[in-house]
Amino acid sequence: MTNIFSNNLQINKTLEHLFSLIQDQNNKINQLKRSQPNLLIENNNQVKKLEQCRGIPSFYNYLKTGNGNGPFLELADGSIKYDMINGIGINLLGYSHPIYIQSHLQSALKDSAICGNLLPDPSYLSFCDKILENVSQSRLKHFWFATSGSLANDNAIKIIWSKTHPKTRLIAFEKTFAGRTVAGQNITWNKKYKENLPDLIDVDYIPGPLSTKDDAKITIQALEKLIKKNGNIYSALLIELIQGEAGFVFGDANYYQEVLSWVKQQGIYIWVDEIQTFARTTELFAFQMFNLIDLVDVVTIGKALQICGTLYTHELNPKAGILGGTFAASYSSLLMANHSLNFLLNNNIYGEKGLIKEIQNHFIKCLDKLQKKYGKKIIPYYGGVGLMISFEVGDSSYELTWKFLTRLFDNGVIAFSAGQKPARIRFLPSLMTSLSHIEEVFDIIEQTLSEIIIKDK
Repeated sequence: MTNIFSNNLQINKTLEHLFSLIQDQNNKINQLKRSQPNLLIENNNQVKKLEQCRGIPSFYNYLKTGNGNGPFLELADGSIKYDMINGIGINLLGYSHPIYIQSHLQSALKDSAICGNLLPDPSYLSFCDKILENVSQSRLKHFWFATSGSLANDNAIKIIWSKTHPKTRLIAFEKTFAGRTVAGQNITWNKKYKENLPDLIDVDYIPGPLSTKDDAKITIQALEKLIKKNGNIYSALLIELIQGEAGFVFGDANYYQEVLSWVKQQGIYIWVDEIQTFARTTELFAFQMFNLIDLVDVVTIGKALQICGTLYTHELNPKAGILGGTFAASYSSLLMANHSLNFLLNNNIYGEKGLIKEIQNHFIKCLDKLQKKYGKKIIPYYGGVGLMISFEVGDSSYELTWKFLTRLFDNGVIAFSAGQKPARIRFLPSLMTSLSHIEEVFDIIEQTLSEIIIKDK
């Protein structure tokens, strides 16, 4: 801890003291706790007020206090729950990790809250340097910051189009989710996310991995059909190597290598969306795990390190003026990203014997045990890779899945859904989820199954 904050000894001593106080406070949040009746009433009133402000209902009837520890999150109703979705994947290190606390305190020493692209500082350069160093075996040579994953994807589109225009048509997999900007929602496969929005980007969809031996053949035949019909008017193939919104659907390395190699032979660029997969598989990048190092042209990242951005090859480096933007990131986010990246790369997190693989294996082991105990009518499907786990309950309908999720929340576990036909329970656990935490989570899952699914069988 010595001298991590400042060279000024008095400031350093004060911040170290604050760090200890904050850590002591959050360390008390270490087990499940039920809501308190008086706080629950106030919580419900605040949630209703929030819904009026935003104009839409909340998924869950809660606000958080801002206090948490590892996988535990304290809510405004007084309860403490296991958070297995982590704000849809933004807290890779769990709540109140020392790196997060230190970074917030360090950022107080900066001269402003936000680092801009016009006047970057050493933490900006440091992250660019580190992220590019970790893709040095690929053809990716440049990185540009974005303030969200959606905007990182928008920048990817501009980078590609600036090279391929007038060829601007895109190819994407069925069930693709590309974000919440106008461009991202245009590309997204699910029509419910773009109802009454104009079609501004031309996109053709192809079937992705279907868990059959002929997956690559089926995808390539669909690609051949498109090019035969339309000619080679395509600028890029957008691919999520693990489709989060679809329920963590993915193929194997052979599938991706065969399909992407064929696409490259047609002169079409490969854009890999790693907004959710980045830092969450058994390698830092999913494209590295699937051994696609020589095939990727553009890669977008977000969520896990509090930083978003776009990596791209020198061939696609656009002219000045194409990329820009006032904000790069908050200083606390930049500091977190740098410290987090160092932590991830120096603590046996990745590889077949790393922490992520250990967590993945234990989740899969528990799901397998559950399916064997209750059968496929209760747990029809389970799977996942890295810190992305999903499973189905009962008839896999959207309605039953949300009924299960709501009761699971009441029982002490926060999760989310993915997909509709079938609908799946989605987990994005943090690295601070221990094996004993997982066991307790599955005790609650089993309790919830008995209350919602099994009782009706």
